[in-house]
Amino acid sequence: MLFLNFSNNAALSALTGIILTYGITSFSENSTSSSGNSHTATAPELQTAWNDFLSSPRFDHCQWGAVAISLKTGETLAEWNADRYFIPASNTKIYTTALALEELGADFQIPTRLYVNGPVDEDGTLHGDLLVVGQGDPSCSTRFTDGDWTTPLEPVAAIIQEAGIRSVKGQLIGDNSYFNTDSQGAGWQWDDLTYWYGAEATALTLNDNQLEFSVSPAHEVGQPVKLDWVSTDPYPWIEIKNLTTTVSEGFSRVWMDREIGSDVWWLQGQINHFGGSRTIWVSPNGAERMYVESLRRLLARKGVPVQNGTKVISHRDRWGIPFNPEEWKPIGQHLSPPLREIIQPLMKRSQNQYAHLLWLQIGAHRANLEGQISPGNSRDRDVNSLAEAAFRDLLTKAGMESDAVLIEEGSGLSRRHLIRPRSTVRLLRWIQTQPYYDDFYHSLPIAGVDGTLSRRMKDTPAAEITRAKTGTLRYAHALSGYTESSSGEPIAFSFMVNSIHGDYAEQEGRESNPRGEIDFLVNSLATWKGCD
Repeated sequence: MLFLNFSNNAALSALTGIILTYGITSFSENSTSSSGNSHTATAPELQTAWNDFLSSPRFDHCQWGAVAISLKTGETLAEWNADRYFIPASNTKIYTTALALEELGADFQIPTRLYVNGPVDEDGTLHGDLLVVGQGDPSCSTRFTDGDWTTPLEPVAAIIQEAGIRSVKGQLIGDNSYFNTDSQGAGWQWDDLTYWYGAEATALTLNDNQLEFSVSPAHEVGQPVKLDWVSTDPYPWIEIKNLTTTVSEGFSRVWMDREIGSDVWWLQGQINHFGGSRTIWVSPNGAERMYVESLRRLLARKGVPVQNGTKVISHRDRWGIPFNPEEWKPIGQHLSPPLREIIQPLMKRSQNQYAHLLWLQIGAHRANLEGQISPGNSRDRDVNSLAEAAFRDLLTKAGMESDAVLIEEGSGLSRRHLIRPRSTVRLLRWIQTQPYYDDFYHSLPIAGVDGTLSRRMKDTPAAEITRAKTGTLRYAHALSGYTESSSGEPIAFSFMVNSIHGDYAEQEGRESNPRGEIDFLVNSLATWKGCD
């Protein structure tokens, strides 16, 4: 059995010894496993190495799924429980990104539309309301622009000014109805929703729908820690109750939370008086309000006041008062960067909100194809169900059964997803045949270089040649993507492990973790000589 330490390069040396011991250089279609699992392996020595590794007693309490195929031949190189279902975590984003590229196209851009319902006089006064209709553009974020919190709204403000508007007698209205479904994905857990990774997916979205705060010790011990708004000036509807303390000794730990649906935040914990500042990112309730209020403030700074304040229209509001194009005159639209650019931070940083926004975007696209020009006007078929239908079509195109992959939202934050490792490598191989393959491939994190793999597999054979999507939930880990053998043979792989707990490593008297175990398997592919 293999008991290796993955915390340093000793793992690589041990792995090389295993490869040499097993002589993983040959190619056979008839080898079978001796571990009791069913295998159809074309590289028996690689399979044997996997069997010895994955049948270790330290894994008796968890479930592993693994498969690697040759992208030259499509044949299986090694596998383990490849047809069982696993909770995939953010490996779901592989499917969402492929679906978006297939359904929308790499050049697709998301519009934000502006309308007025009254005349603009010679002084530039709009005698009526100004309407901003969002369609879920995740690029309205400082991730795509340099500058402060409101910089992403500059193009929208410019359209308003170019229309000759110098003041608004009515209201600034944010139409958030484009996605006629909830702003959280199906299966998202309530205790994820206050954290940055549980940010709402709204049609009007600003800076990933997050708020950033800085906390630092007070000048005197015993006083509450100091909290500053970093990303924006305070929003009037958000209340923060500071229950923290600056302490003279001990560790520093602070956090913020709120009740679901509440705008009252509780800042808790303590900071050592000699400690420094730290940053907290949170996900507020009703994030679309941030967009509208921030746009109002930006217009005011530019000398375009809005006299009657702001309001937001939801998809449920639209059921009673559908959008009437005869009432509203368009004054322009702002387009997002093309989809090929949006999927870069989505995949490399594993942005849940971006992924679910694209999932809903696909459903809205299907609704428009069916003649519902404004999906938010419809209560019959929500965009989430239409996205699910599009996803089933993708599985059919890729040659898979409809139950090969079961997902219901775009990010993988849901724990109700089920994916088979073999399905993922089939999709990865199918994507290679599509015109958008290069865009998909370059969106994946690179081992030891960037994204969620920037610190993994550094100084190993898999570094730089492996591009793969991570997946992490509590007790569930995954990594799927592309790599090469030492002879340059292209390989698609998928590794998933569920019900794994970190304490097993300490029980064995060794240092390890689920990510390290997965990285070991990736390196077993990168050091394999390939098929003769």
